[in-house]
Amino acid sequence: MFRWDPKLFVFFILMLCLVHPVQSDPVRVRPDQNFTLHVGQRAKLNDAFTIIFKSVLKDSRCPVNVTCVWAGNGKVELEILESNENRKTVKLNTTIEPKIKSINKYLLQLILLSPPKVDGVNIGPEEYSVTLRIIANK
Repeated sequence: MFRWDPKLFVFFILMLCLVHPVQSDPVRVRPDQNFTLHVGQRAKLNDAFTIIFKSVLKDSRCPVNVTCVWAGNGKVELEILESNENRKTVKLNTTIEPKIKSINKYLLQLILLSPPKVDGVNIGPEEYSVTLRIIANK
């Protein structure tokens, strides 16, 4: 027979929130200014489109405490929600092309993938953030 346990109920609710986080309002951004998004976070440019930082697909960047022959690369996946409800996936890189993608009348540029990689330290998927810039394409 099941017995009501308030501690178990609170634990269940907390776990549910971790598995399915509440979507917050998008960060409002303007062209020609850097902005940072964490995994799952959204940014909105006027009524043009919304950007969602989905994930880091690859992180072969050189750790900051190691000397490397090559800087390595970080590859991220972003989702673009256009005002007409179209969705598209954009993949950008830190050191190899493409670092910039054209979206409507704008260019979307990956500026930085954080945190820096450190040898011997694992970065969890939720710890990543990207710094992006939207450039008015003239």
